Amino acid sequence: MKIRLLFIVPYAAMKPLIEECSAEEADLEISVKIGDLNDGVDIAKKADLHQFDVIVSRGGTAKLIEQSVDIPVIDVRVSGYDSCRIN
Repeated sequence: MKIRLLFIVPYAAMKPLIEECSAEEADLEISVKIGDLNDGVDIAKKADLHQFDVIVSRGGTAKLIEQSVDIPVIDVRVSGYDSCRIN
């Protein structure tokens, strides 16, 4: 049985990286959506959460999503590169 992940990422450049890595993991079924903070929360709320086992996001977005949904949320760390991408 595959683990079904919903990644909510803050910028488009992350999407192909996650999709490339997911090709190497046969046990994972990954969907990637782009949105930060409130957009990420809206994405999570509008998603059919019965299709996913867990949501993966980062920082403040992950914390806000965790308060808004009933499935587990994994908060991944923000890197220095990510900090440089913030406008």
